[in-house]
Amino acid sequence: MLIWPATRFVAGERAAEAFEAARDLNAKGILATLDLLGENVTDPEEAHASCRSYIDVLRGIADAGVDSGISIKLTMLGLNIDPGLAREHLVSILQAAEATGSWVRIDMEGSRYVQPTLDLFREVFPAHRNVGVVIQSMLRRSAQDVEDMIRLGASVRLVMG
Repeated sequence: MLIWPATRFVAGERAAEAFEAARDLNAKGILATLDLLGENVTDPEEAHASCRSYIDVLRGIADAGVDSGISIKLTMLGLNIDPGLAREHLVSILQAAEATGSWVRIDMEGSRYVQPTLDLFREVFPAHRNVGVVIQSMLRRSAQDVEDMIRLGASVRLVMG
């Protein structure tokens, strides 16, 4: 079995490092996706801070002039605290992405979050077409979920996890 070092996927600890890595990928004709590490926040203030951080990254992407979007985790935005809080944060991020000409991908987390993630995606997608969703290919339900997302006109990233 081949093990890839995590450094292959982590562009840096600071936003400037991530923007530089994205710029290098763009020069090779490759789009980038930036992500903040973390999940499962339990404090509303931490969820608010995560939302602000994602918005800051979107502004940084625009300022750096790189072709990149972001991937977000709904549990970082408060899904475990209150789905309404996560929705509020998600909409704020989508609006910031629209204002900066960027896009957002909702990461799929553990299997217990599949339905809440897809439900929240379906709620915001009609008003925010700059959002896509990740589907885990190994779940029994995944083929149907992908078909459902395609029917909606959604952008789907299929992953093995």
